[in-house]
Amino acid sequence: MTTAAIQVQNLGKSYLVNHAAERLPYRTLRDSVSSLLTAPLNRWRTGGHEGSVEQFWALTDVNFDVSPGEVIGIIGRNGAGKVHC
Repeated sequence: MTTAAIQVQNLGKSYLVNHAAERLPYRTLRDSVSSLLTAPLNRWRTGGHEGSVEQFWALTDVNFDVSPGEVIGIIGRNGAGKVHC
């Protein structure tokens, strides 16, 4: 039996998902400027959250071994956080 070069046990990854109020599909320049000017006041009033915040677990209790000479890869869409695992 070969000793593992890399051993991972109980790996997990979670994200905080902010369920903000419904956003408009199209924003005018006036909407953007208005939001920019009122954002600090809104953040102060709501404690920094526009909606409810939920912890979402993308991975839980993942275990694996990588043997010497074995090749692994992490795949996913651009911006999916592969570098920041």
